[in-house]
Amino acid sequence: MSKKILNPPSPKMLINSIRQIGYSFESAVSDIIDNSISASAKNIDIFFPVNSDEKMYTAFVDDGSGMSRKGVINALKIGSSFEGERKQNDLGRFGLGLKSASFSQCRKLTVASKVNDQLVAFGWDIDDVEKSNEWFCNEYSSNEIKAIPQIDKISILKNGTLVVWREFDLISSKLESVKDLHRQLSNILELTRTHIGLHFHRYLNKKLVISINNVPIVGLDPFLENHLKIEKGQLSSLSLKAKNNQEYTVQIQPYTLPHYLDLSDEDIALLGGIDKIRAGQGFYIYRQERLIVHNTWFGIGAKAEVFKYARIKVDIPNTLDDIWDIDVKKQNAAIPAKLLAHFRKTVGDIQLRSKKKTRHKQLAIGQDDNKIWNKKKARNGKESYYINLDSKFINEYINENFHETSYSKIYSLLEIIGSTIPFDAIYNSVCNQCIDTDLDSEKEREIIEIAKNMALKFAQVKKIGIDKSLQAILNFEPFNHLDIKKVLKELGCE
Repeated sequence: MSKKILNPPSPKMLINSIRQIGYSFESAVSDIIDNSISASAKNIDIFFPVNSDEKMYTAFVDDGSGMSRKGVINALKIGSSFEGERKQNDLGRFGLGLKSASFSQCRKLTVASKVNDQLVAFGWDIDDVEKSNEWFCNEYSSNEIKAIPQIDKISILKNGTLVVWREFDLISSKLESVKDLHRQLSNILELTRTHIGLHFHRYLNKKLVISINNVPIVGLDPFLENHLKIEKGQLSSLSLKAKNNQEYTVQIQPYTLPHYLDLSDEDIALLGGIDKIRAGQGFYIYRQERLIVHNTWFGIGAKAEVFKYARIKVDIPNTLDDIWDIDVKKQNAAIPAKLLAHFRKTVGDIQLRSKKKTRHKQLAIGQDDNKIWNKKKARNGKESYYINLDSKFINEYINENFHETSYSKIYSLLEIIGSTIPFDAIYNSVCNQCIDTDLDSEKEREIIEIAKNMALKFAQVKKIGIDKSLQAILNFEPFNHLDIKKVLKELGCE
């Protein structure tokens, strides 16, 4: 019979491993906010020193239910325990969020909490853990509590919690001076403002107030739900069985944004900026109304210019975390197999709606997706040429060679290039018959190689022969150039 032995992990090794889970600053801040919301906070304030000469810290103050001495000790435990049914507003996951998020950014974590005017404070110092190689956290005396940054903010509350991060070694190790650290954190916190505005917009647009240095964060709205021209698809509810064998509901709501021409400056600001119109297409997965994953089609569909108005909101309860593979950072999720068929249909429908809306106002003259350049007529009746972002070549090439997170930047670059055509110079060259429209041999070889690779990929995806695949590829630019067709035929590729 085997013998059981106690084999605890090394505190020094484990605490430094936890630091490398992979939080960004914004996602770490979001984890602290999750805890405040779970504690029923109505106001959450984030502070950092305005003066660059001050010692750097980031402090989080909430007016939630607070914690007793026992509660704070449990909250600071690595893998804190939880018993009973999880509350509907519980945004926790593994009992690691407070610690893993904080350690990913700082070496010194302090938590002060107050219940019925009883204030206690505890903290982890990674230097202490590394020296002792023991799980000793610090319980602070009344005098030490007075020295905690922003402690006065919860001193005036009956209940509440203060979390403080200090000693940002992972950030400062890449910088040259303390003043650089202040500047870097200031920049990061501005990015965090936008991150919070999006990920917690459904809370912010109700009763929750989150501020950074006393400036409230504005909730964004990726669906523009109050816009007169927003198009809502049919709301559907699907049941999923959790590991406890109980059924829970997942809700799916498609949206088609108003056309860009119908958006005001305020609408664009509410979306988070002009780039979010295109970049924001895809699924938005919410766990208890907190955004987890967004701007992705999960491989069900590809990102494209014509789908930029398509959004799908998905609401899942915290009881289905395992089924959706929610990770520790609450940044990733995977669609359960049972829902894939329904999601595919929803994606197909909403992308078609977006495509119709994109083309409806384009006023294209002979829209042809086999061509890279198309012509359209402006409202004044004049014609102009533009890079057709729906071109089969452009979409196939981008999907094949770039991650979907880069699509928006690539499309923006193409639009800028397309809007800066030197018409006068081209016209003069054509008139003077000194323009060369032929491809040189090097560029031709490049295009032939791209055609081959694209044809192979197309054959695999469509499950057709390479000959048929290549024939389909040769129908659109730049592969329909006569010289390229001729070379491919000579090579036996046609």
